[in-house]
Amino acid sequence: MTQYTVKQGDTLLRIAKQFNFDSSKALYMHADNAAFRSLRPNPDVIYPGDVLNIPEKPTNVFSAQTNRRHRFVVCQEDEPEQETLQMTIKDSSGSYLANAKVELKIGEQTLKSVTDKKGNLAITLPETEATEGELSVYSDETSAEPSHQLTVQFAHLDPIDTLSGIQARCNNLGYFCGTVDGVMGNNTRKGIMAFQAANGLTKDGEPGPKTQRKLLKQYGC
Repeated sequence: MTQYTVKQGDTLLRIAKQFNFDSSKALYMHADNAAFRSLRPNPDVIYPGDVLNIPEKPTNVFSAQTNRRHRFVVCQEDEPEQETLQMTIKDSSGSYLANAKVELKIGEQTLKSVTDKKGNLAITLPETEATEGELSVYSDETSAEPSHQLTVQFAHLDPIDTLSGIQARCNNLGYFCGTVDGVMGNNTRKGIMAFQAANGLTKDGEPGPKTQRKLLKQYGC
């Protein structure tokens, strides 16, 4: 068994494929990673520096007669696992941006989708090593130009119990914390205080358990 240290931009699926596992679940649910599951109950949000145990894959042994031809068939019951970008899009007033056309450009590929009535978006990502893409949102369906454009980083959201995870979520919700660096500076404290004030929390700039729970509820998983 070997150990793998998670890097920024890693996902469980990408790690699993790197070590020739069929799915992220096969790696995440392995008995050797019980401690990791306890630490990261949401497998979609892991943290740089986390350590995963990579168990040896079992070798299947088959008995066969000599001097004969044999045919072996590899069966794959499930569809290959793919990464999905999921997000909720709101306008500046906080209202859901419903039925809006969205385009995600990754390298030379452009993926198209539409938000649902609650502004939810789900785009299945192609198999790629890219760590970011350009998202264009068309709030006016008659316009040929996007109303909003932003860079989306894949697998860069840290867990809610880390300061970098707090900063990223606040930034994405419009409460500016500055650079996502895990450092409690003035911008971060002001951003947290703005979030607290908007959500009826004690305005102390400290990302304690109540603030984390409210932020997780507002942001989603």
